[in-house]
Amino acid sequence: MILKLVMAAVRKGQSTALNRVPSAGARLKPKDSGLKTIHPNSSPVYKTQSETSLNAGLSKLSINDNKNKSGPKRNFSSGRNSTNGTVKNISDVASLLQNESVKNVVVVAGAGISTPSGIPDFRSPGTGLYDNLQQYNIPYPEAIFDIDYFFVNPRPFFTLAKELYPSGKYRPNYIHYFVRQLYDKGLLLRMYTQNIDGLERLAGLPEEKLVEAHGTFATATCTTCRQKFTGSDIKEKIFSDKLPRCPTRGCVGIVKPDIVFFGEDLPRKFYSYMKDMLQTDLVLVMGTSLEVQPFAGIIDTVHANVPRVLFNRDAVGPFRYSRRTQDLVSKGLYSSLE
Repeated sequence: MILKLVMAAVRKGQSTALNRVPSAGARLKPKDSGLKTIHPNSSPVYKTQSETSLNAGLSKLSINDNKNKSGPKRNFSSGRNSTNGTVKNISDVASLLQNESVKNVVVVAGAGISTPSGIPDFRSPGTGLYDNLQQYNIPYPEAIFDIDYFFVNPRPFFTLAKELYPSGKYRPNYIHYFVRQLYDKGLLLRMYTQNIDGLERLAGLPEEKLVEAHGTFATATCTTCRQKFTGSDIKEKIFSDKLPRCPTRGCVGIVKPDIVFFGEDLPRKFYSYMKDMLQTDLVLVMGTSLEVQPFAGIIDTVHANVPRVLFNRDAVGPFRYSRRTQDLVSKGLYSSLE
Protein backbone atom coordinates (compact mmCIF):
# COMPACT_ATOMS: atom_id res chain seq x y z
CA MET A 1 0.00 0.00 0.00
CA ILE A 2 1.28 3.44 -0.89
CA LEU A 3 1.06 6.16 1.74
CA LYS A 4 1.37 9.69 0.37
CA LEU A 5 1.53 12.43 2.98
CA VAL A 6 1.44 16.06 1.99
CA MET A 7 3.14 18.73 4.09
CA ALA A 8 3.33 22.50 3.58
CA ALA A 9 6.04 25.13 4.02
CA VAL A 10 6.01 28.82 3.34
CA ARG A 11 8.05 30.31 0.51
CA LYS A 12 6.59 33.79 0.72
CA GLY A 13 4.21 35.30 3.20
CA GLN A 14 3.36 38.35 5.14
CA SER A 15 5.98 39.30 7.70
CA THR A 16 5.01 38.34 11.21
CA ALA A 17 5.61 40.73 14.06
CA LEU A 18 6.93 38.75 16.99
CA ASN A 19 5.71 40.73 19.94
CA ARG A 20 5.99 39.78 23.54
CA VAL A 21 3.53 36.97 24.08
CA PRO A 22 1.09 37.58 26.93
CA SER A 23 0.25 34.88 29.42
CA ALA A 24 -2.96 32.89 29.11
CA GLY A 25 -4.56 35.05 31.76
CA ALA A 26 -3.43 38.39 30.37
CA ARG A 27 -5.93 40.99 29.34
CA LEU A 28 -5.63 42.05 25.72
CA LYS A 29 -6.97 45.07 23.88
CA PRO A 30 -7.16 45.59 20.11
CA LYS A 31 -4.88 48.35 18.88
CA ASP A 32 -6.55 51.78 18.91
CA SER A 33 -9.88 50.20 19.69
CA GLY A 34 -11.14 52.61 22.27
CA LEU A 35 -13.40 49.82 23.50
CA LYS A 36 -13.26 47.40 26.36
CA THR A 37 -10.55 44.91 27.14
CA ILE A 38 -10.94 41.30 26.10
CA HIS A 39 -12.05 38.48 28.31
CA PRO A 40 -8.90 36.67 29.52
CA ASN A 41 -10.08 33.38 28.07
CA SER A 42 -11.11 34.76 24.71
CA SER A 43 -8.92 34.85 21.64
CA PRO A 44 -9.00 37.55 18.94
CA VAL A 45 -10.07 35.73 15.84
CA TYR A 46 -9.15 38.68 13.62
CA LYS A 47 -5.50 38.39 14.58
CA THR A 48 -5.26 34.64 14.20
CA GLN A 49 -6.72 34.85 10.71
CA SER A 50 -4.36 37.57 9.52
CA GLU A 51 -1.05 36.26 10.79
CA THR A 52 1.46 34.30 8.76
CA SER A 53 -0.47 33.68 5.58
CA LEU A 54 0.92 31.32 2.96
CA ASN A 55 0.70 33.31 -0.22
CA ALA A 56 2.79 31.37 -2.67
CA GLY A 57 3.97 27.95 -3.79
CA LEU A 58 3.73 25.00 -1.46
CA SER A 59 5.66 21.80 -1.70
CA LYS A 60 4.62 18.20 -1.41
CA LEU A 61 6.34 15.48 0.55
CA SER A 62 5.60 12.03 -0.88
CA ILE A 63 6.53 9.06 1.20
CA ASN A 64 6.79 5.63 -0.32
CA ASP A 65 5.80 2.82 2.01
CA ASN A 66 8.56 0.64 0.61
CA LYS A 67 11.31 3.07 1.47
CA ASN A 68 13.39 2.17 4.53
CA LYS A 69 11.22 -0.89 5.11
CA SER A 70 14.25 -2.92 6.06
CA GLY A 71 15.50 -0.30 8.48
CA PRO A 72 14.65 -0.23 12.17
CA LYS A 73 11.49 1.49 13.26
CA ARG A 74 11.80 4.26 15.76
CA ASN A 75 9.89 3.72 18.96
CA PHE A 76 7.68 6.74 19.54
CA SER A 77 4.78 4.77 20.95
CA SER A 78 3.42 7.25 23.46
CA GLY A 79 3.97 10.80 24.59
CA ARG A 80 5.57 10.11 27.94
CA ASN A 81 7.74 7.27 26.66
CA SER A 82 8.84 8.81 23.37
CA THR A 83 12.54 8.89 24.21
CA ASN A 84 14.15 6.70 21.53
CA GLY A 85 15.52 8.33 18.40
CA THR A 86 16.05 11.95 17.43
CA VAL A 87 14.15 13.92 14.83
CA LYS A 88 16.78 15.81 12.87
CA ASN A 89 15.11 16.43 9.51
CA ILE A 90 11.94 15.96 7.49
CA SER A 91 13.05 12.48 6.46
CA ASP A 92 12.95 11.42 10.10
CA VAL A 93 9.41 12.75 10.43
CA ALA A 94 8.40 11.00 7.21
CA SER A 95 9.81 7.73 8.51
CA LEU A 96 7.86 8.01 11.75
CA LEU A 97 4.62 8.48 9.83
CA GLN A 98 5.41 5.95 7.11
CA ASN A 99 6.29 3.22 9.59
CA GLU A 100 3.42 4.22 11.88
CA SER A 101 5.91 4.50 14.71
CA VAL A 102 3.75 7.31 16.06
CA LYS A 103 0.16 6.57 16.99
CA ASN A 104 -1.16 9.83 18.40
CA VAL A 105 -0.39 12.81 16.16
CA VAL A 106 -1.69 16.24 17.15
CA VAL A 107 -1.94 18.92 14.44
CA VAL A 108 -1.96 22.58 15.48
CA ALA A 109 -2.94 24.90 12.61
CA GLY A 110 -3.52 28.56 11.85
CA ALA A 111 -4.66 30.79 9.00
CA GLY A 112 -1.67 29.91 6.85
CA ILE A 113 -3.06 26.52 5.89
CA SER A 114 -6.11 28.09 4.25
CA THR A 115 -4.41 30.70 2.08
CA PRO A 116 -3.66 28.13 -0.67
CA SER A 117 -7.42 27.60 -0.89
CA GLY A 118 -7.81 31.21 -2.01
CA ILE A 119 -9.18 32.68 1.19
CA PRO A 120 -8.01 36.30 1.23
CA ASP A 121 -6.20 37.65 4.21
CA PHE A 122 -7.75 40.30 6.39
CA ARG A 123 -5.30 43.19 6.22
CA SER A 124 -3.87 43.58 2.69
CA PRO A 125 -4.58 47.14 1.49
CA GLY A 126 -7.32 47.22 -1.09
CA THR A 127 -7.95 43.49 -1.26
CA GLY A 128 -8.15 42.45 2.40
CA LEU A 129 -11.53 41.73 3.89
CA TYR A 130 -11.19 44.56 6.39
CA ASP A 131 -10.86 47.20 3.68
CA ASN A 132 -14.15 46.06 2.21
CA LEU A 133 -15.92 46.55 5.54
CA GLN A 134 -15.15 50.25 5.85
CA GLN A 135 -18.41 51.12 4.10
CA TYR A 136 -20.10 50.51 7.44
CA ASN A 137 -18.05 53.24 9.12
CA ILE A 138 -16.97 50.99 11.95
CA PRO A 139 -14.64 52.60 14.52
CA TYR A 140 -11.81 50.20 13.61
CA PRO A 141 -11.83 47.10 11.39
CA GLU A 142 -11.61 44.57 14.22
CA ALA A 143 -14.81 45.95 15.77
CA ILE A 144 -16.72 43.37 13.76
CA PHE A 145 -15.36 40.77 16.20
CA ASP A 146 -16.18 42.73 19.35
CA ILE A 147 -19.25 41.34 21.08
CA ASP A 148 -20.26 44.75 22.42
CA TYR A 149 -20.09 46.32 18.98
CA PHE A 150 -22.02 43.38 17.56
CA PHE A 151 -25.00 44.38 19.70
CA VAL A 152 -24.74 47.92 18.34
CA ASN A 153 -24.28 46.96 14.69
CA PRO A 154 -24.15 43.28 13.67
CA ARG A 155 -24.17 43.92 9.91
CA PRO A 156 -20.38 44.20 9.40
CA PHE A 157 -19.92 40.77 10.93
CA PHE A 158 -22.57 39.18 8.74
CA THR A 159 -20.94 40.73 5.67
CA LEU A 160 -17.75 38.96 6.67
CA ALA A 161 -19.69 35.81 7.52
CA LYS A 162 -21.09 35.74 3.99
CA GLU A 163 -17.55 35.88 2.62
CA LEU A 164 -16.14 33.16 4.89
CA TYR A 165 -19.15 30.87 5.22
CA PRO A 166 -18.26 27.26 4.30
CA SER A 167 -20.38 27.35 1.17
CA GLY A 168 -18.26 25.74 -1.51
CA LYS A 169 -16.63 28.97 -2.69
CA TYR A 170 -13.43 27.89 -0.99
CA ARG A 171 -12.34 24.27 -1.04
CA PRO A 172 -9.90 22.32 1.14
CA ASN A 173 -6.35 22.09 -0.16
CA TYR A 174 -3.79 19.33 0.14
CA ILE A 175 -2.81 20.43 3.64
CA HIS A 176 -6.33 19.69 4.85
CA TYR A 177 -6.31 16.38 3.00
CA PHE A 178 -2.95 15.50 4.53
CA VAL A 179 -4.57 15.78 7.96
CA ARG A 180 -7.52 13.76 6.66
CA GLN A 181 -5.08 11.08 5.58
CA LEU A 182 -3.56 10.99 9.04
CA TYR A 183 -7.08 10.32 10.30
CA ASP A 184 -7.72 7.64 7.67
CA LYS A 185 -4.51 5.88 8.73
CA GLY A 186 -5.57 5.96 12.38
CA LEU A 187 -2.70 8.27 13.36
CA LEU A 188 -4.58 11.48 14.19
CA LEU A 189 -5.32 12.06 17.84
CA ARG A 190 -6.73 15.56 17.33
CA MET A 191 -6.49 18.66 15.15
CA TYR A 192 -6.55 22.05 16.87
CA THR A 193 -7.32 24.86 14.45
CA GLN A 194 -7.58 28.63 14.80
CA ASN A 195 -9.52 28.87 11.55
CA ILE A 196 -13.23 29.58 11.20
CA ASP A 197 -13.50 28.70 7.51
CA GLY A 198 -14.68 25.13 8.09
CA LEU A 199 -12.29 23.64 5.50
CA GLU A 200 -11.24 20.91 7.91
CA ARG A 201 -14.83 19.67 8.06
CA LEU A 202 -15.18 19.91 4.27
CA ALA A 203 -12.07 17.74 3.95
CA GLY A 204 -13.88 15.04 5.90
CA LEU A 205 -12.44 15.34 9.38
CA PRO A 206 -15.04 14.12 11.87
CA GLU A 207 -16.14 16.49 14.61
CA GLU A 208 -14.70 14.32 17.36
CA LYS A 209 -11.19 14.71 15.92
CA LEU A 210 -11.47 18.47 15.47
CA VAL A 211 -11.15 21.31 17.97
CA GLU A 212 -12.15 24.63 16.40
CA ALA A 213 -10.63 26.86 19.03
CA HIS A 214 -12.05 30.10 17.65
CA GLY A 215 -15.47 28.75 16.87
CA THR A 216 -17.44 27.44 13.94
CA PHE A 217 -20.20 28.30 11.49
CA ALA A 218 -21.61 24.80 11.95
CA THR A 219 -23.71 25.91 14.92
CA ALA A 220 -25.30 29.16 16.03
CA THR A 221 -26.88 30.65 19.14
CA CYS A 222 -29.47 33.34 19.76
CA THR A 223 -27.81 36.22 21.58
CA THR A 224 -30.92 36.80 23.68
CA CYS A 225 -32.68 33.55 24.54
CA ARG A 226 -29.61 31.33 23.90
CA GLN A 227 -31.60 28.94 21.71
CA LYS A 228 -29.29 26.70 19.69
CA PHE A 229 -29.46 26.34 15.91
CA THR A 230 -27.51 24.64 13.14
CA GLY A 231 -25.53 26.72 10.70
CA SER A 232 -27.87 25.71 7.91
CA ASP A 233 -30.77 27.29 9.82
CA ILE A 234 -29.38 30.77 9.23
CA LYS A 235 -27.36 30.30 6.05
CA GLU A 236 -30.11 31.50 3.72
CA LYS A 237 -30.55 34.70 5.73
CA ILE A 238 -26.83 35.41 5.69
CA PHE A 239 -26.54 34.93 1.93
CA SER A 240 -29.57 37.11 1.26
CA ASP A 241 -28.01 39.92 3.35
CA LYS A 242 -30.70 39.68 6.01
CA LEU A 243 -30.09 39.57 9.73
CA PRO A 244 -30.91 36.09 11.07
CA ARG A 245 -33.38 36.94 13.76
CA CYS A 246 -34.44 34.37 16.32
CA PRO A 247 -37.62 32.54 15.29
CA THR A 248 -38.55 31.75 18.89
CA ARG A 249 -41.88 33.35 19.72
CA GLY A 250 -41.47 36.55 21.68
CA CYS A 251 -37.68 36.69 21.19
CA VAL A 252 -36.12 39.63 19.37
CA GLY A 253 -32.52 38.36 19.44
CA ILE A 254 -30.06 37.88 16.60
CA VAL A 255 -28.86 34.35 15.84
CA LYS A 256 -25.05 34.55 15.77
CA PRO A 257 -22.76 31.81 14.43
CA ASP A 258 -20.71 30.29 17.21
CA ILE A 259 -17.56 32.24 16.33
CA VAL A 260 -15.49 33.42 19.29
CA PHE A 261 -15.66 37.20 19.66
CA PHE A 262 -13.73 39.52 21.93
CA GLY A 263 -15.42 39.16 25.28
CA GLU A 264 -16.46 35.52 24.80
CA ASP A 265 -14.97 32.33 26.19
CA LEU A 266 -13.21 29.80 24.04
CA PRO A 267 -15.24 26.62 23.48
CA ARG A 268 -15.11 24.20 26.37
CA LYS A 269 -13.79 21.55 23.99
CA PHE A 270 -10.60 23.59 23.55
CA TYR A 271 -9.45 22.52 26.99
CA SER A 272 -9.19 18.92 25.83
CA TYR A 273 -5.60 19.87 25.01
CA MET A 274 -4.70 19.30 28.65
CA LYS A 275 -5.31 15.59 28.05
CA ASP A 276 -4.36 15.30 24.38
CA MET A 277 -0.97 16.95 24.73
CA LEU A 278 0.02 14.43 27.38
CA GLN A 279 -0.88 11.55 25.06
CA THR A 280 0.60 12.77 21.80
CA ASP A 281 3.83 11.37 20.40
CA LEU A 282 4.20 13.88 17.54
CA VAL A 283 3.01 17.49 17.17
CA LEU A 284 2.78 19.12 13.72
CA VAL A 285 2.40 22.92 13.79
CA MET A 286 1.35 24.58 10.52
CA GLY A 287 0.80 28.15 9.35
CA THR A 288 0.49 29.99 12.64
CA SER A 289 2.46 32.76 14.31
CA LEU A 290 2.01 31.15 17.75
CA GLU A 291 1.34 34.60 19.22
CA VAL A 292 -2.26 34.55 20.36
CA GLN A 293 -2.91 33.05 23.75
CA PRO A 294 -4.17 30.75 25.09
CA PHE A 295 -4.03 28.84 21.78
CA ALA A 296 -0.30 29.42 21.28
CA GLY A 297 0.60 27.90 24.62
CA ILE A 298 -0.89 24.45 24.12
CA ILE A 299 2.20 23.06 22.38
CA ASP A 300 4.28 23.84 25.45
CA THR A 301 2.33 21.30 27.49
CA VAL A 302 3.68 18.24 25.63
CA HIS A 303 6.47 16.18 27.16
CA ALA A 304 9.93 17.52 26.40
CA ASN A 305 10.94 14.37 24.52
CA VAL A 306 8.02 14.52 22.08
CA PRO A 307 8.96 15.80 18.59
CA ARG A 308 7.38 19.11 17.60
CA VAL A 309 7.62 20.10 13.93
CA LEU A 310 6.87 23.62 12.67
CA PHE A 311 5.95 24.25 9.01
CA ASN A 312 6.10 28.02 8.57
CA ARG A 313 7.89 30.78 6.71
CA ASP A 314 9.80 31.71 9.86
CA ALA A 315 10.62 30.14 13.19
CA VAL A 316 8.08 31.50 15.65
CA GLY A 317 7.20 31.18 19.32
CA PRO A 318 9.18 28.53 21.20
CA PHE A 319 10.73 27.34 17.93
CA ARG A 320 12.54 30.67 17.84
CA TYR A 321 13.13 31.51 21.47
CA SER A 322 13.26 28.27 23.46
CA ARG A 323 13.74 25.39 21.05
CA ARG A 324 13.80 21.90 22.51
CA THR A 325 16.08 19.05 21.45
CA GLN A 326 13.21 17.35 19.61
CA ASP A 327 11.98 20.50 17.83
CA LEU A 328 12.28 20.79 14.05
CA VAL A 329 11.58 23.84 11.88
CA SER A 330 10.82 23.51 8.17
CA LYS A 331 11.15 26.98 6.65
CA GLY A 332 10.59 28.02 3.06
CA LEU A 333 10.17 25.76 0.08
CA TYR A 334 11.79 22.36 0.09
CA SER A 335 11.98 19.64 -2.51
CA SER A 336 9.83 16.53 -2.49
CA LEU A 337 11.45 13.51 -0.91
CA GLU A 338 10.92 10.31 -2.83
